[in-house]
Amino acid sequence: MIQQKIYDLYRNEKSYNHVCRQSSSRIIAYVRETSHTISKALGIVSSFIFIMACIGTFVLFYCHTILGPNVLTCFSISLILYKAMKNG
Repeated sequence: MIQQKIYDLYRNEKSYNHVCRQSSSRIIAYVRETSHTISKALGIVSSFIFIMACIGTFVLFYCHTILGPNVLTCFSISLILYKAMKNG
């Protein structure tokens, strides 16, 4: 009787350890996948920011050289005034 209880406890502990190992391996796989996804997302976001900065620099250079600094200043002031009036 006692031997049977000891054997049952041992068997339950083995199955419990097996379940824990399976769960931990699944969690580790999920963490690996998530970290890979996060690094991909950060790469995409940084590329997007870089492209937007390049476009902004090009537009600023274009406005300054083609339209002239006076037009650019006038446009900037009118944009600031428009935003101020819109916000009340």
